[in-house]
Amino acid sequence: MTEFVKICPQCRRVNPEYENICVQCQQFIGMEPAIPKPLEKVKEKLEGKVKEKAPNQVTEEKIIPEIIEKEVKKTEDSGLYLKVVSNEQLLTIHHNDIIGQSHQSSSAQVQIPIEIEGVEYIHRQHCRFSKEKQQWFVQALEQTQFQQSFTNPTWQNQKLLTPGKKYTINNGDELQFSAVFFVVRIL
Repeated sequence: MTEFVKICPQCRRVNPEYENICVQCQQFIGMEPAIPKPLEKVKEKLEGKVKEKAPNQVTEEKIIPEIIEKEVKKTEDSGLYLKVVSNEQLLTIHHNDIIGQSHQSSSAQVQIPIEIEGVEYIHRQHCRFSKEKQQWFVQALEQTQFQQSFTNPTWQNQKLLTPGKKYTINNGDELQFSAVFFVVRIL
């Protein structure tokens, strides 16, 4: 299960998602967005950086804020996540990303791993996500290149989406691509 945290803008301390005051510097963080916990990546990168440099040239106090800043920036830029219901994997979505089945011929920016049950029924370019004025949209892509009148369906909150048409999506919405279910998390 993905854990969400808040990063203090003043001291960069990682705080639990439910905190409104930073436990280190007492800065108000109630309006900070909760983001997926970046610490596992930070630990891996920290261990690699410390090994690369001599101990007297770099300290954990200097590296941790730098790495957290980069990871937080990547996360804050997106703001939209799809949680795979079957295994709780989190997929990060950016403006104008296309999502589809993971395949060597797929050009989708977000590729759904093949080990997820039912992914073989998702197109390699299934949907496009876009953001306009702080509002997210999903658009099922038409599959006209197959010269047939079929498409593997896309559903939002149990409503079939028409390919080519944009639909507003909100935090907590359920999306279904063919037989794979997702929950939308907007931060």
